[in-house]
Amino acid sequence: MQGYVKATKTTKRGTPMIQVGDQWYFKERELQNFPDVGREVNLEYKTFGDKGDMRSITSWSYMSNAAKPSGNASSLDDNQAKFISNVIGQAVACKTINDCQNVIDWYWKLHDGLLNRKSPVPGVDDRGGFDEDENLPF
Repeated sequence: MQGYVKATKTTKRGTPMIQVGDQWYFKERELQNFPDVGREVNLEYKTFGDKGDMRSITSWSYMSNAAKPSGNASSLDDNQAKFISNVIGQAVACKTINDCQNVIDWYWKLHDGLLNRKSPVPGVDDRGGFDEDENLPF
């Protein structure tokens, strides 16, 4: 199963849980940790409970194309980091983003979008920008 990690929480009894997509999962005792919130993951799980409606993660891994957490945005150049900051700042000012979790979601989506973007013009690589006038589509 693939999806984005939306949240983590602990039950009243202290059992850690994680939300991937719209589904909540328990953590198997053998697992050392959970993936970071906002990251895209691939996970395997088993069902349990009287109705078989509860799920427990048996293994997980980050998606290979997903950014790795490093504590900073080192994979971005200064202009990309400023762009992300400005977009998120405007979204907060417009009250489109209303909690910390939304900031994380927006950051990773913008981050991945900038690093994986493609030009709308076939044959033109837009990852470095349009440096040559003859590459412009107009």
